[in-house]
Amino acid sequence: MGHVMGPPGYYNIGLYNTDGAGAYPSGNRGLLEATSVSGDMGKFRTPPLRNVEYSGPYMHDGTVATLREAILVHTEGGRNVEVGEHLGDGRASPLKDARLQALAINEADLQAPVPKFWRNAARSRRSDLADSRCTTRSPNHYSLARQGATMLKVALAMRQTLDPKLDVVFKLLFADERNKALLISLLNAVLRPPSPILDLVVLNPELPKEATDERGAVLDVRARLADGTQIDLELQARHHPGLRERELFYWARMYTTQIGRGDNYLELKPTICIFILNFSDSDSPRFHSIFRVLEIHDHREFSRDLEIHTLELPKLEEEAAHDPESPVLKWGRFFRATTDEELEKLAMADPDMNAAKQALDRLSADPKAQQLAEDRELAIWNYKRTVQLAEQQAEARGKAEGEARGKAEGKAEGKAEGKAEALRDVLAKLLTLKFGKISEEVRDRIQSANEAEVLRWTEGVLSAPSVDSIFQN
Repeated sequence: MGHVMGPPGYYNIGLYNTDGAGAYPSGNRGLLEATSVSGDMGKFRTPPLRNVEYSGPYMHDGTVATLREAILVHTEGGRNVEVGEHLGDGRASPLKDARLQALAINEADLQAPVPKFWRNAARSRRSDLADSRCTTRSPNHYSLARQGATMLKVALAMRQTLDPKLDVVFKLLFADERNKALLISLLNAVLRPPSPILDLVVLNPELPKEATDERGAVLDVRARLADGTQIDLELQARHHPGLRERELFYWARMYTTQIGRGDNYLELKPTICIFILNFSDSDSPRFHSIFRVLEIHDHREFSRDLEIHTLELPKLEEEAAHDPESPVLKWGRFFRATTDEELEKLAMADPDMNAAKQALDRLSADPKAQQLAEDRELAIWNYKRTVQLAEQQAEARGKAEGEARGKAEGKAEGKAEGKAEALRDVLAKLLTLKFGKISEEVRDRIQSANEAEVLRWTEGVLSAPSVDSIFQN
């Protein structure tokens, strides 16, 4: 199967090449229009596959009339425009995504019915659901498939379910009251309590208004068990500076808000934080780590009220070799799955995974959930691009200021100072966008910080719950 291309679905597929350098027609240049980044020329969003045979004309500008032509654009690795005003061979565009290569295809393949191909390629038990997702009117990426006597070769991203590693999808899936049994199953697998968890209450089922905002939102799932124990469950797709400090901050926030001024400390209940990480956070090969407060010599436990779990998904198979019967493995594989075929295999082998796949299928078929996921991906990508552009501009500004000083020492000093000053401006702007007007004390702290500190703080803005938490590391 082909690779699912990301993030978050903007690609140049070689539709135009009007100047030999990859240019698209004026006013129709894709992501470049929004970012002004030359490398974004001709990049357009690739939506989910849906109703391919009914959604022509195709491509972002409707210049491909039939599905047959649309398939040929992809299997030929782009389009050669030989007539009209936008002449040029898009197949040779230097800006075209390198992963889109020409594929051999014959007329019989082109005549194969698309719904049948989709059912065969996806190997789905839910053929009606698969049929409803056949494709879209924007640029599509197809992948190879061969089933019996019928073979259709196209560049197609096969996964049609939403990715539960995206925080907004994770929140929608596990905070839903209809999916309480899934949340209970996941917590039992991670915590392995002496007595299985039978019921719980989700404390924050609602999705924050800023869930898809590029300023970010905390999309955790907080729950209370029957004995009062509080759980905070969160998925982190990428590493942030100060992650450990953030984990402690979340635990402390949940723990301390249980009681008010004058209340009895004995009323405090254990608080457990679980962080599912789509990256490696430590040198340990362990997939599932459990942290508590212990005496360093004889490992006596200070209190059971503090417990933090991390599940580092890249280390999943090492855990499988160490403890193949671990119940948390199936959930790790659920999150790590990259194709619907993998999810289908999990569903066939385990009733909890079958229920999880069905819930994910329902969520993935919801147009509102699809839009939320796309908006969130784009917001994260935009934030990362903003920081990247700011760093590039800061470097250029520092270089110009350094060169103006005329001496080698002055160049180096001016470049560094100019870059640092620009980065300080970016950080102040990001903090204001997310938290509102910042205090003079915060501005002073930013101005007195060195470049490394400013970069670290800037990277943490998106996921920070407060201004103070950014500076705690």
